[in-house]
Amino acid sequence: MRTLWSISVLACGLLLLPSTCLAVESPSLMERFSQVSRGAHYEPPSMEAFEQARKTFLEMFVNQHIPCDKLKSLGFRIVRMPLKNESWVIIEDALHRGAGLYAVRSEPKQGVPLLLQAPHSFFDRYTRELAVQWMQEGGVTAVAWNTTHRYQLDDGRSDVAHQDISFFQAFMLAFAEAYPSGGIIQLHGFSSEKRRDSDAASADVILSNGTLHASVIIKRIDDCLDDLLVGASRVFPDEVGELGATSNRNARALRAIGFEGFVHVEMSQALRKKLSDVWFLRNRFVRCIEGGWR
Repeated sequence: MRTLWSISVLACGLLLLPSTCLAVESPSLMERFSQVSRGAHYEPPSMEAFEQARKTFLEMFVNQHIPCDKLKSLGFRIVRMPLKNESWVIIEDALHRGAGLYAVRSEPKQGVPLLLQAPHSFFDRYTRELAVQWMQEGGVTAVAWNTTHRYQLDDGRSDVAHQDISFFQAFMLAFAEAYPSGGIIQLHGFSSEKRRDSDAASADVILSNGTLHASVIIKRIDDCLDDLLVGASRVFPDEVGELGATSNRNARALRAIGFEGFVHVEMSQALRKKLSDVWFLRNRFVRCIEGGWR
């Protein structure tokens, strides 16, 4: 098995991007997000497309190379994007079917490989923007956003956090397989007024891993956030009895392959707005989350 050090170097090394991959260069990630999601209607992938996507994303992470033709055959467009003196590769749904938007760092970055996810970016206000800000300012290796509303389809199939088969899931599983000692951080938002549990209603953050046993990573993050936040950081199920991600299909799929680095971060709307507006608080918050793996 590879050591954590070798995995970290592999995760953050240079991604080779052949010129034939380059669709456009764009300075605005939010603009690209708007273009990809505008008029999109969610279409769940077939099992065959799901497996092909998982294998293609895995090839990308393991070989540090963008498999252009394979991604294009899956309906994705590849974009090189400079952000704050760094270069990222953006993999976006070219067919407007809600297949997601993904960013992969293309320049070296030391540290534990981390995937940041915003699966409800149309519903959990500010999570889309926070993921973009974290990508620009933090040390994540990759980022994933959904590109259609979680409730677009009445039967729930458009909620990528609660479906077993999606391109969002394929990207996540490929990352976990490539970096088994890495971390996957999933951003969510909750309404304090809707909480049944008074401890949940008064919390700023609720942390979980989708099980009834909080991991060491979760507890490290909680300790750090307790010292940072004016409100409370609480751990499910030790300190609060809801919002524990126990029905989250992403978490379930990761457990099935033995991946232990999943962190489900539920944030109150007040905290999400503060984090989006205040760089210092956001920076400290991000460092607390990343510190769970150190």
